Amino acid sequence: MTIDLDQVVLDGGRQFVNFFEGRILTGRDLRDEQSAARQGRNALGRGIGAGVVHGFEVTDATPVDGAVVPTVRIAAGLAINREGQSLDLKAARTLRLAVLDPDSPDRNRGVFDLCADQPSTSDAPTAEGFHILTVAPATAYQEEAPKSGLEDAGSAGGCGRRYVTLGVRFRLVRFDPALIVGGSEGSDIATLATGTSITARSRLRNLVAHLGLGGTTRSGFPADPFAQGADDSSAYNDWDLEARLSAEANQVLEACEVPLAVLRLRGGQFSFIDMWSVRRAPRTPAVAADWPLIGVSARTGTDAATLYQFQEHLDWLLSDEGVPQTLAANAFFTRLPPAGFLPFASAASFLPDAPDPIDLDPARVIPIVEEALAYPSVNLDETPSPGFTIYRNPNAPDWIMFISDAVPSEERQAQKCADLEDRISALEILLNTPGTITGLVQFRFVLGGGTIDTPVPGAVVSATLEDGTAPPVTATTDAEGRYEMSVPPGDYTVSAVLEGQSLSFPTRQVSIARGEAATVNLLSQSTFGFVARDG
Repeated sequence: MTIDLDQVVLDGGRQFVNFFEGRILTGRDLRDEQSAARQGRNALGRGIGAGVVHGFEVTDATPVDGAVVPTVRIAAGLAINREGQSLDLKAARTLRLAVLDPDSPDRNRGVFDLCADQPSTSDAPTAEGFHILTVAPATAYQEEAPKSGLEDAGSAGGCGRRYVTLGVRFRLVRFDPALIVGGSEGSDIATLATGTSITARSRLRNLVAHLGLGGTTRSGFPADPFAQGADDSSAYNDWDLEARLSAEANQVLEACEVPLAVLRLRGGQFSFIDMWSVRRAPRTPAVAADWPLIGVSARTGTDAATLYQFQEHLDWLLSDEGVPQTLAANAFFTRLPPAGFLPFASAASFLPDAPDPIDLDPARVIPIVEEALAYPSVNLDETPSPGFTIYRNPNAPDWIMFISDAVPSEERQAQKCADLEDRISALEILLNTPGTITGLVQFRFVLGGGTIDTPVPGAVVSATLEDGTAPPVTATTDAEGRYEMSVPPGDYTVSAVLEGQSLSFPTRQVSIARGEAATVNLLSQSTFGFVARDG
């Protein structure tokens, strides 16, 4: 349909009831008004973005008395789903992961249309594997109110439902991360899923979290930002786990539900509970569909979740699993966030190849972390090994922070410059370390077949650089004809003169290296002959 400027478009517009004096109001009128207001609120919710506003933390609450049904505690909270509906849990609840009886009256799926077709938990929660715990809206009628009809002359004609109450319901969605990611990483997940050691479980959790946070898909963007999917849209639209499981091809997650945590069950028990693999702050969808990873809150919310997930994972290792603080990162993780905090004073065990810590201005801690989180996660299995810079607050020695070397850092650059200046200074000192020339200046008398050497005191010995770049260095011989002089490294010509004497001392060439010594002896020689005479 073609329209003109200033033309009012009403098709599909939201209809509010027009109230006026004398109008006969019906239940339908009030329901229409409620529907219009609800649609407006949902539109506002979609503008705010889907995700967890606060609360809804999921923790293990399985009794220690040998109970066979795993149980979690879900904190009170507020969330918004992709349809814009607000999901409000006023008080914490303990949730048994047991499927409700199909005949139970509590299986009411709702009065409103939204989420009316949401499926129930598909299989037994105790089944081994990976599940996403979600929360979705649910409505039911509560209490009763008297009603009357015009045909009853205004008298009560029975009762109707007083309230339609909006509540929530929880569901488990089963998925296979190995099939989703595929390739070598999928094979790694499948292999680690069979392990029982803490290192295997930790690396498995780390890989699944990396999948949930979109690291596998995001890593391809720098190589081909124009990549397209099967429907000719950007290949990065389904870049994190929630988006993949919500796509039409899978439709595992419904638009009405909000993911809260990934649960890994094995033998009817939790291997781990990882919230930040799928838990997100409210985030709006990409405005530019062709560039879903650039300049959108959807990605920036995940950036922060990458840090939160690592910190929760590390706390799980140290607190729940009793792993010592001397753990090595590459033993328990395959990926690290581009920035993270370590609750110990040294990174020597965690990142043994990292340099010594750099003191960081406390005011720079938050800015440098927020800048770093826009960078991709770090693959510890890469060759060569990725680099990290360690920072510390000099006023708080009990913790340190690591930042990927892929992140520019003025502190690291300043430290590199300072180190380079120190090395240059040391090199200059080393290169300019003087050498020493020592020797004897002597006069030799040759008498027939014999010689007599005698020292030449008071001779001036000169060492002259052959390139002429510096004045000669001189020394005067002592009573024994000895001399010693300190000279910079270089190639020298050594000569000697004795003032007022016509002695000739041949010159000598010598090369002096830094810190080395050389002996140069100078010798002047005269020959005396004997003439035989008759008596």
